[in-house]
Order: sequence, then structure tokens, then C-alpha cells
Amino acid sequence: AMSMLLQHRVKKLLSNSSELTQAKALLDSLPDLLPKDAASLSSMELRASLKSSLDVASLDAADAVLRETEGLLSSMDALKKQADIMDRKCRHVMAFLDSTERTSTQFVAQAAALRYMPPVLSQTLLPCLLFAQSRAEQDAIQLELDSTKDFLQKHQVSLDDLQLLEQAAPLTESHGTAMTSYFQLLHRLQTIRSNCEHLVATNPAASSLEYLEDICKAQALAFEKLYAWASVLCNAADAPDDHLSDLQDDSTDDVARLLPQALRFLRGHAAYYTYDL
Repeated sequence: AMSMLLQHRVKKLLSNSSELTQAKALLDSLPDLLPKDAASLSSMELRASLKSSLDVASLDAADAVLRETEGLLSSMDALKKQADIMDRKCRHVMAFLDSTERTSTQFVAQAAALRYMPPVLSQTLLPCLLFAQSRAEQDAIQLELDSTKDFLQKHQVSLDDLQLLEQAAPLTESHGTAMTSYFQLLHRLQTIRSNCEHLVATNPAASSLEYLEDICKAQALAFEKLYAWASVLCNAADAPDDHLSDLQDDSTDDVARLLPQALRFLRGHAAYYTYDL
């Protein structure tokens, strides 16, 4: 009876090809499933013991098959991703080849048209076509240069402004055109910083962060010079009139106009705006 039961179990498992792995695992584990004292057990006891062992072994085999299936699905997913990447590359190549084919067809058509033209006319038209093509390439290059120049003006300090900020000499104490230009520089730096912050927000790449870091360093240098310049004027405010006149070449009206403007710049930066000012 036990032999018939095992044969029926094996046939049932083998009837489904998806359970072949489970059946093999169960057959291999049958000697271990039988208790050592199987000969002394009754048929009912042996059947109950064997059924419990078979259920456990069946679950283990099913779990092994499930893990293998998961591994296969993972491999198929990775293969699908690689196929998608290859498909995109092929599409780019096809687009490039299509563009090249259209250009080649155009050149062949132009060459064929020139071939059947009178020699004088073809000699005149060919340089014109070459010039038109060269002109289009020049326009494209010029457009790219203009775009690059506009981008750098919006996100980078000019070389002249950077030299003014990095030079060791302090700002002049005169209150004419020099300081007015310096205040204009501070406004430009603030505008560039706003542009860089917007660039980082929209395109948080390493290059964008480098632009923002450079403008922050430039602003720090600018405020250090402005702080030193304002300190001189504030300290000289209580000095005798003849000493104050030695520090400035312009009128007192210029001082009254430029110093508050400098303090307004420094007020937003607590590291430079102190009670001493």
C-alpha cells in the first residue's frame, strides 16, 4: 500500500512539467524521510509520519523553485533594460544615418545639376553654393559663441572686475567716479549671484555649484573692501575737519550720499555691519 501511494504521488508530480524539480528533490530525500524504526511502525503511523515529512520537503522544494524563478525574472528585467538602452542608441544612430543620407542626397543632386550646366554657369554657381554652406556654418558657430558669451556674462564675474576685487590695494578714499563704479560692481555681483542660485535650482550639477561658489567668493572680497572703506570714513567723521578733508577729494555732499549707500550694502551682512560703523 505504501509503495502504491508513493507511485501515485510521483506520477501526479511528474504529470506537470513545472513540478519536475520538486519531484526530483522529493525522490532524492525519500530515504531521509523514512523513520529509522519504519519496520516496527504500523501502516497508519508510517503514513502519517511520511506525509508530514513530505509536506515539509515539498515546501522546501517549492521555495527553491521560487528563488530560481525570482533570479530568472531579475535576469530578464536586467536584459530588458539593456535592450532598451541598445534600442535608444540604435535610434540615435538611425537618426544620424538618416540625416547623413539626406545631406548626401542633396549634394548628389547639386552635383548632378552642376554636371549638366554650361561650364561658365557651373563655375559661377559652385563657389556660391560653397559660400552659402560656409556662411550657414559660420552663422551656427557665431550663434553658439553668442549664447556662450551671454551665459558667462550672466553667471561669471568679468576678468576686469575680478582683478579689482583681488588686488591687495584698498579702495581709494576719494568719493567720485571710482566709488560710484564700485557700487555698480556690487549690484552686478548681486545680479550674478541671483542668476547662479536660479541655475543651481534648475540644474543642480557640479558646474552650477562651482559658478555659485565663485560668485560667493567674489562677493566676500567686495564686502571686505567696502567694509574697510566705510570704516575709514566712519572713523574720520569725528576727526577734525582738516583731517577729513585730507581723506576726500570730493565735497561733503558726496560723502553723505555714498556712505549711507555703503552701509545699506553692509547691513545685510552681519559679519561686516557692526556698531562701530
